[in-house]
Amino acid sequence: MDTVNHQLRRTMFKRRLDPALKNMASAKKTRQLSVIVQSVDGVDERIKKHIKKHGGRITEEYPFIKACNALVPPPAIKSLETLSHVHYLSPNRPVAAHLNNIRNVLSSGTAHNQGLTGRNINVALLDTGTYPHPDLIRPANRILYFKDLVNGCEFPYDDNGHGTFVAGIILGNGSMSKGEYAGIAPGAGLISLKVLNRSGNGWTSTVLSGMQWIYDNREKYKIKLMCLPLGHLGSLSAENDPLSRAAQVLWDCGVIVCASAGNNGPEASWISSPGINPSIITVGALQGYGGTILPANPLAPFSSRGYTPDGNPGLDFVAPGTGITSLNSDPCFMPKSPLSHRSTRLDSHYRQGSGTSAACAAVSGTICLLLEKHGDLTPDEVKSLLKHSCKSLNLLKEQQGHGLPDINRLLD
Repeated sequence: MDTVNHQLRRTMFKRRLDPALKNMASAKKTRQLSVIVQSVDGVDERIKKHIKKHGGRITEEYPFIKACNALVPPPAIKSLETLSHVHYLSPNRPVAAHLNNIRNVLSSGTAHNQGLTGRNINVALLDTGTYPHPDLIRPANRILYFKDLVNGCEFPYDDNGHGTFVAGIILGNGSMSKGEYAGIAPGAGLISLKVLNRSGNGWTSTVLSGMQWIYDNREKYKIKLMCLPLGHLGSLSAENDPLSRAAQVLWDCGVIVCASAGNNGPEASWISSPGINPSIITVGALQGYGGTILPANPLAPFSSRGYTPDGNPGLDFVAPGTGITSLNSDPCFMPKSPLSHRSTRLDSHYRQGSGTSAACAAVSGTICLLLEKHGDLTPDEVKSLLKHSCKSLNLLKEQQGHGLPDINRLLD
């Protein structure tokens, strides 16, 4: 990495205003900008009064990272930056899902033979929602809780399909395929938070709301792991990026955070946020066919690789991410009661997809098996055990991280 450019970026990160937001404010093409305001000691009355005085308003607060989302007139950005108790200002960036046979590659079938299924391990998934697929609700409903932060619907649905596909890789039980398309941890429980719309897109503010909910409810729902198969291209230091800071807070509270690297390859582009955070687990995608990784060129062309804005290698691990078979869903299904799913039928229960989302889901399922076997492990301990289980694919560290986790080694 160019040393001069890296030093320039480090200097940029010492400022309190995201250059992208500065440019947006200078353009003056809108009456108000949606801004993530991160504070030093919490969003107190000084910040609230300043925003109101300059014609803005706070739309949502995120106490767990001492931040808020505010609508602010462009001329007020400069004065807001001068407040000593403001840590960083950045735009409310758009986020997107990362989705453009897996169990054989990871050796999870052996774990299932040992009786490990992820039982009593609850995973929080922030995505497009979850369709009540038979592989998730039969013989028992494992969608333990559903919260819709986009449309406010009370009961589980998925008007895009991405979230259901990811959930199937993590914990589908394969009931409609006689086990052939079971996920990695078919006994785990799901906490589903819909933060992306029917197009698979959303906003940083909505994802932060979902992460705030997990922070507030992690003990009530015994959430051990959070899967984030989404993000936006990382352009800020991990210290200043809102999603990265939120992921760090949850990690420090004992919630394992697993994020997809993004689908910005094959150029050595920066990793997506929150995957830029060096503490959490960031996963890239391998390409293969029929359960076999392609030896000559194992890294999926679309998989993000390279360095974070802080100059660190962005990937921790890689996992299968092309041609993955998982759960199909009905994007037109909108439930009006807990039993609405009885009136919906799928032409096909499964479909194929590719993306670092799938790879992130595979590693998330692997973590469920590890937690079931070894009980209360800290996030750092889980990451260390995954690291020591890996098979190298003889790629550069910025392309593969530590390599491909092997469940047999991990659970030995």
